[in-house]
Amino acid sequence: MEENNLVKGKVQDKNWPLPNFFFKVELGEDTYAFKEISGLDAEVETTTYRHGNSRQKSDFIISSRPKFNDVTLKKGLFTKDTKLYSWFKSNLNSPDRKDVSISLMNELNNKELTWKLISAFPKKITFSDFNSQESGIAIETVVLSCEDLDFISI
Repeated sequence: MEENNLVKGKVQDKNWPLPNFFFKVELGEDTYAFKEISGLDAEVETTTYRHGNSRQKSDFIISSRPKFNDVTLKKGLFTKDTKLYSWFKSNLNSPDRKDVSISLMNELNNKELTWKLISAFPKKITFSDFNSQESGIAIETVVLSCEDLDFISI
């Protein structure tokens, strides 16, 4: 039965890339449905060096510390949904860091890939502009900073 589904294209397999629109976010004990996530970036800082006696024609490139960019999450505003803002406010008085998991899901609602933000905290929160001449939904945007980023294939 499973092979039949693969042939007909009903089940995702390793030969096709995952779509980017089916994901979920777990922040501590809570699960959120965000409309957009950006900034899942990591890079290594580098330093160039060349000592005066070197016969090498180019500089040495030395890797340094890793750098994890801020992650931006956007979601619709709902009545009585103030958890993200409360988390932001709690960090103004004392650190309230949490691990955040962002999982890309398959068509069976199972996790395929997960990015884990270690010791994340909200450094900025923004609410939609309001305009009576436009129709749209109110959006809440939160920017998270983190100490480390893990990438896990389930």
